[in-house]
Amino acid sequence: MDIPLRSIHGDGQITYNDAVYSPVDFEVKGSEKLITAVTAYLNKEREFWIPESQDIDDYRVDLKKPIDGLDYFEMALSEMFAEIDIEVLWPEVETETE
Repeated sequence: MDIPLRSIHGDGQITYNDAVYSPVDFEVKGSEKLITAVTAYLNKEREFWIPESQDIDDYRVDLKKPIDGLDYFEMALSEMFAEIDIEVLWPEVETETE
């Protein structure tokens, strides 16, 4: 999957195979600062709060690197702007209309 990226360091792209769950293999293209920031972010161990039920207080905390699994990887991408100021430009999903 090819996902465009945007930052103050210039635009770029991250490519990964969304058919392989673990470990996630990815490639970042763009400026050296963009590549370094994204690669460091995706290889750093962090906490992921995973819901166990619909209750607000029912969750587990997994300490993982985003590359440890596709779910963690995509969660980290979705939080990347808040964490390192790099915007992920997800493709629009087409929905059926009645």
